[in-house]
Amino acid sequence: MISDLVAVTGASGAVGGRVAARLARTGVPVRLLGRDPARLPDLPGAVAAPPAAYGDGETMRRALDGAHTLFLVSAHESPGRVTEHTTAVDAALAAGVERIVYV
Repeated sequence: MISDLVAVTGASGAVGGRVAARLARTGVPVRLLGRDPARLPDLPGAVAAPPAAYGDGETMRRALDGAHTLFLVSAHESPGRVTEHTTAVDAALAAGVERIVYV
């Protein structure tokens, strides 16, 4: 496990994108997560994870494998949002993520 790897969800959006860019600029290893990998930014030292929806626990777990920290940007309002977020957090724990920052 890379002890300082930070996985950032919503990396193609405003909040996640800014966090990912700042981390990459300071040399922190970053894994970018987004619904559309083609929209993820090209940041030095950052790698894109395969697509993983918050509500798909297995793909989220695989995307988060080896990450120490998860920066989890809240999904859009939807009837299933709480379940999706719970699934994403459970997947992070199953992947061994030690810290979750939820926005």
